[in-house]
Amino acid sequence: MFVDERITERILYGSSMSDGFRNSKHNVLSGNDQRALLDPYVLFRSDMLTLDMDAVIQQDVVKFHRRMGGGFKSFRVKHPHDYSTNDGDGVPTSNDGRCEEDIPGWCITAWYDDDSIPTATRRRVKKPNVGTVVVGIRDDFNNPHQIVEITDIPDPDPDVIRWTVDNTTGIINFTANSQNVVTNITQAAQAVITLGAAHGRVVGDSFHVSIVVGMTEINGLRCTILAIGLTTVTVDIDSTLFTAYTSGGETNTAPQDSETITAGCYFDIPCVFQDPEMEIDFINFQILSANFGVIETYNP
Repeated sequence: MFVDERITERILYGSSMSDGFRNSKHNVLSGNDQRALLDPYVLFRSDMLTLDMDAVIQQDVVKFHRRMGGGFKSFRVKHPHDYSTNDGDGVPTSNDGRCEEDIPGWCITAWYDDDSIPTATRRRVKKPNVGTVVVGIRDDFNNPHQIVEITDIPDPDPDVIRWTVDNTTGIINFTANSQNVVTNITQAAQAVITLGAAHGRVVGDSFHVSIVVGMTEINGLRCTILAIGLTTVTVDIDSTLFTAYTSGGETNTAPQDSETITAGCYFDIPCVFQDPEMEIDFINFQILSANFGVIETYNP
């Protein structure tokens, strides 16, 4: 059970903490050892002492422990130096790292190594901070494109909000695909693509281009719309040196099988109290001392 509440950061001052991994090591007859990474996910722990805190914070921690039922309910903890998908403390970007598939959506993931390496260490972000999530798609050629939420302009297409995120699970879901047939593409610094009347596209939206004949260089690219006309859209693709358009083509707003979902955000870590009991000592009439630890939970 998860309570969407962050424990006060003030209790982290003076605490000890660790980030660990599940490894195994075996010595073999040859005299060598064999090591294995049982899973690539980091695990956060912190041990805290309330002795040096003011009385209000001390009491709040004790009350919070009671409210969480000891180690029953999980809650948010802000890691002091790992709270952003952008290298721990940087401003999040839409291309901070590949999202892990979590059918039918994708889970925001903080990577500590190249996200193309299967054994790369990482953290599945289960508790993003509200309003900080940015989402992107890398096209067939690994070019990053931020996929924006378009909510402040009139829109004939009900699917223009391309994605949503659950801030209590870190799961991103994309709305239904919206497809158009291509009938012409110009050779220009900003290509103009003819899609037909009532195309439903708006400025800032993006789509993936495929099955074009003639101008095959554009196939597999994802573009962002810069301007719209009655039957056309102007996009951020320089097609000046591309082969002339002949026929065919389609555009799709939803991620395609060959594309990679990416995301970035600020986040908290879901934790539980390690012990069902909190030991409390009265040092004197006014000072309360309590020792306790919290540990990250993978399934909050």
